[in-house]
Amino acid sequence: ALQKKGYIKEAKAELEGYADLSWFKGLDLEGEADVEQFRLWAKANSYTLDLLLGNRDILPEYIAFLENHPEEVSSGLITILEAANKYNFDVDSIIDKYSERIKRLQESEDVKQMTYYYCYMYQLAIYHYRRGRILKGQKDTLNYLSLSKQRNWFKPPV
Repeated sequence: ALQKKGYIKEAKAELEGYADLSWFKGLDLEGEADVEQFRLWAKANSYTLDLLLGNRDILPEYIAFLENHPEEVSSGLITILEAANKYNFDVDSIIDKYSERIKRLQESEDVKQMTYYYCYMYQLAIYHYRRGRILKGQKDTLNYLSLSKQRNWFKPPV
């Protein structure tokens, strides 16, 4: 919540509260799995917040993390594009690397994956516009608007 409101530094401080819960004693297997899940979320969120603070040096490490945790790729790519748009990072090689995976998202029927796809395409359009690739930006915009209309996600104003 803090991140979405723009309180990045405050959100970073909150990570410490759930990054290491190993001090809990007497956990069963489910409890240990929960502790590990919170550790994973804290790591992913740490990368997200570092990027949103403009730390481009962590990109290689974050990409390696995403490779090891494919369930985080969709949201991670959105974060990478948001940071690229905010701080003028060049992430063309990352976009190219994951382009086929992103294209597959548009065929998904899963609401969460479709939401990731729309957010990604929105950020990608901005990225292309800011890099002077107007036609690519327009194509990306039309692509996700067309798909959202086909899927009845787009409700034009009356």
